[in-house]
Amino acid sequence: MKLTNQDDQNLIKSILPDTDNYFTSALSSLGRQEALLVGDAMVNTSIIKVDNADPLPQSLDVDVYNEWSKKWQQMILDQVINKMIN
Repeated sequence: MKLTNQDDQNLIKSILPDTDNYFTSALSSLGRQEALLVGDAMVNTSIIKVDNADPLPQSLDVDVYNEWSKKWQQMILDQVINKMIN
């Protein structure tokens, strides 16, 4: 997941060793299916490519411009929650 929010980036930077500056600068340019692999079990921090899920999810990226250009729709929160849990 690409991290473009500065607060999110700062949180990740705070848990990485100072020697991993390259990885902190790469956070905003990660591609699809790329992930930063870090932790006590890892010898080195790495950027990895994640395999496709099997089965693939039936989802797409949101067309933000198109969605924000639409006329506002009033939604009843209770109906939305009921659709999610039922």
